[in-house]
Amino acid sequence: MNMYRNFNKVRQSIFHFMMGRMVLVVSAVLVSLMIVRGLTVVDFATYVTLLGLMLVTAMVSDAGISRVQPRFLPELYIQKQLQGLVFLSRALIVIRMLMHAMMLFAFWLLATYSEIIHLALEPSVLLSFASFAFFYALNQQTQRTMQVLLLQKVAAKITALEWVLKLLPLGYLYHGADSFSLFEVFLVQAFAVMTSFLAGQYVLWNKSRQLLAGSEVQTQQPLGQDKIFHFAWKNWLQSLLGIPWSPGAVRMLFAAVAGAVAVASLGFAYTMMQLLQRILPSKMIVQAIEPVYIARYRETGNFVELNDMVSLVLKLNYFMLMPMLAWFALGSYAILDWVSAGKYAGSGWIIAALIFIFMLENHRMALQVLSNAVDQSILLVKSNLFAMMLLPLYVAASIYWGIYGVLLGLVAVSWVRNWFLVFHLRRRGFHYQQDWRSMIKMAGMALLSGIGMYFLQQQLNGLIVSIGSALIGLIVFYGVGLKVQFFKDKERNLINKTVGKRVFLW
Repeated sequence: MNMYRNFNKVRQSIFHFMMGRMVLVVSAVLVSLMIVRGLTVVDFATYVTLLGLMLVTAMVSDAGISRVQPRFLPELYIQKQLQGLVFLSRALIVIRMLMHAMMLFAFWLLATYSEIIHLALEPSVLLSFASFAFFYALNQQTQRTMQVLLLQKVAAKITALEWVLKLLPLGYLYHGADSFSLFEVFLVQAFAVMTSFLAGQYVLWNKSRQLLAGSEVQTQQPLGQDKIFHFAWKNWLQSLLGIPWSPGAVRMLFAAVAGAVAVASLGFAYTMMQLLQRILPSKMIVQAIEPVYIARYRETGNFVELNDMVSLVLKLNYFMLMPMLAWFALGSYAILDWVSAGKYAGSGWIIAALIFIFMLENHRMALQVLSNAVDQSILLVKSNLFAMMLLPLYVAASIYWGIYGVLLGLVAVSWVRNWFLVFHLRRRGFHYQQDWRSMIKMAGMALLSGIGMYFLQQQLNGLIVSIGSALIGLIVFYGVGLKVQFFKDKERNLINKTVGKRVFLW
């Protein structure tokens, strides 16, 4: 039976994905807290800037590979072109390894022999960072390959191993505020991602041998390199055009126009956002669910089913994000003060703004899945090219208005890119629909919960009150939401069928 149409297989895949995500979240929270507390403000600002550089480098060296994997590996499996599947998965990691090594070598030359990169890095810090950045990208691609092939159980174990290898050494080295050096932080993370990458590759090579040895049908159809190449470069080009608006580039831009304290505050806000992203079902679109539904669409051509899946996952994201946005904006000061050891207590409004921008980017993620599935990847390129018209205004706003200009510019760019994709998908006959009525209901409940938090904060303050305001917001949003009914009957039934129990009632 085709594993992409076997519902039990898909359910198990999602279950193992979520178990791995839970281990990751707990470990990531502890690791992030220690890094935020353990680095000085100046060192944390440098750390934020280097992470931005790492993310931008990873985007450039991706070469469209992250989109090729969910688009073609399931299709090759369905067509029983197992030799082609194994060859493609191995070729992609080699290509990524070479491209990423060249990118990091260029950075090393610039940082060592030129004045373009204004970061005073010791050679030991530079080497540990480069090692972390190199294996980070390769590990991400390896994890992605396992998830596309529905090897979620082993991927979850390797994810747990990676984060435990980060947590234990950092826990041993942590002795309170400002007790870490940049070298220690990068070295620990480099070792963890390298170990995870090697373990993942070992699993994939064993899986490849099993597929080839146990296959009954070995078709000799051509792999379709031209088709894969054209798909890859379109997605790579749209990714390159999207670099100015990416979190990595935002970190680097802000580092160029603002001081260390402001950069550290923005970096702290992004750290909190990354923790939220790890628990959201948006990851299911690009990791656990996307290859399944793209494979189904390639078989059936049923756009309505694909549209409904994307709409449901987007609604689940907003269902979780909206009460968080209200709390970070109105009730998080005392919690953030404790979390950051008093360094970034006033960052709540920045986190709330990033959540709103992330909601817009979730919509783009959904549109990207649709565009790739229906072979309209060129629209992704055109949407980013269209948004490039805003780049001069975005840079100017960042220079003159600081963090306010950065955030307003990101909102404008995200909205323009999404509008472009929706308009042109519909124009080409793909009638994309979204349940905006239900999302307006969610926004109303979030506003109601925010009002409750605001009045509580006006009367009392302190850590307990901050925690209490979060509980009040959750009770109002999800309690009243049981009566409002944010989701349709078929959506609730699908969620409960996936979970295996009737526990989702909204």
